[in-house]
Amino acid sequence: MAYHFHEGMLEIPDDWRDESMNIFKTPVEAGYNLVISRERIPKSIDPLRHLEAQRKVIEENLIGFREHARRAFDLDGQAGVWLEYSWQAPQGAMYQVNLMRVVGPRLVSFTFTCARPFSDPERDLFAKMLTSYRAPVREEA
Repeated sequence: MAYHFHEGMLEIPDDWRDESMNIFKTPVEAGYNLVISRERIPKSIDPLRHLEAQRKVIEENLIGFREHARRAFDLDGQAGVWLEYSWQAPQGAMYQVNLMRVVGPRLVSFTFTCARPFSDPERDLFAKMLTSYRAPVREEA
């Protein structure tokens, strides 16, 4: 398969899975980042059930998980859930906003992370960024 990224393209064997991540960091003084990750959804599992199962993994496996907000969020025409939470990492408290979307055979996760609570202007920025998301015209198989 041809794998395209900003810096070029590689031919990857067809039986390899794309579980890559994109990491975007703000200037140091802002102190937060965005990670976009993807994973292939097993063909034997309903995609929306897989999404819900992954959300449960977050809730059940992060030490000290505490939900702060949960709301509906449209991500390019597909209903999603904005989940804002905190948890205790070895280096201290972590605050995250997560939104997942099924894209063809993949689950794509957008996660904003910071070591302090998010401000309302930061949440507004995240919402604006997520609203700009456009899924591929033909979601690949």
